[in-house]
Amino acid sequence: DGDTAYSILIGPAGSDDSDYSGLDPADVNVSNSDDDTASTGTVLVDFNNSPVQSYGDDQNSNATATIENNGVTLRITGNGWKKIDLPYTVSANTVIAFNFTSSVKGDIQGIGFDTDNVISQDQMFQIYGSDTGGIGNFNNYLAGQGEKRYVIPIGQFHTGLINHLTFANIHDVANPDAESRFSNISIYEKSTTTETRIRTRVRTSPLPEAPAPTQRRRARVDWRKNRFRRMFTPQYSTPTIGHAARPWQRVLANYRLTPLTGTYPHNPRPPSDPLYPT
Repeated sequence: DGDTAYSILIGPAGSDDSDYSGLDPADVNVSNSDDDTASTGTVLVDFNNSPVQSYGDDQNSNATATIENNGVTLRITGNGWKKIDLPYTVSANTVIAFNFTSSVKGDIQGIGFDTDNVISQDQMFQIYGSDTGGIGNFNNYLAGQGEKRYVIPIGQFHTGLINHLTFANIHDVANPDAESRFSNISIYEKSTTTETRIRTRVRTSPLPEAPAPTQRRRARVDWRKNRFRRMFTPQYSTPTIGHAARPWQRVLANYRLTPLTGTYPHNPRPPSDPLYPT
């Protein structure tokens, strides 16, 4: 909270020695230096090691704080504010994470931070309540929801040194019975390292195999099954074309040409072979 000034009051001396009896030295002014070091890494809140204190002037007359679960949980009932000492240097990447649950809805219930004992609602995040107050970006707790996890990037709202972590359980009625439970509280720095995922498309089907250079696929033309409109002169059963009518003729051949495609002469079989294969 900063350095604190003190005065040591020194009264008149009492002594049997007349030279000293009645002497009244000057009072001594001293200063109690604040040597707390603000944290910057991960802080896990243990309420057994962080005494719960009053926060604000007259805001705690009906608020009761109870530590539960071996220091993990702070339970507040009634109407009031509480705080614990938590010196921390908030950066743009600072995050506070905690669990919250409530069985009775109040006016304003939330968590925040401060540097002194003067209530600052502009540094408090409301998460529940019938009224509005403070920062309302995370005011989304629902009645009967049970325990809910919150992760709040406080560095987006405030940076610099804080001294206290504050808790609000406001229920400004004649018989306040609002309840708030804050547990598993941690403050840490969110990593700025981003993970980049590159999506690649992998072909899983096998690529077609190229034919071996010596592999051949043969297709034979059977002139007996092609019509040339009298331009065709069969000789026995051999695949020949008569050239008496025209110098060039054509036949239908259902075949796909490749770089390895070529033509070659076929040795005719004897005329006695009527089953010339296609």
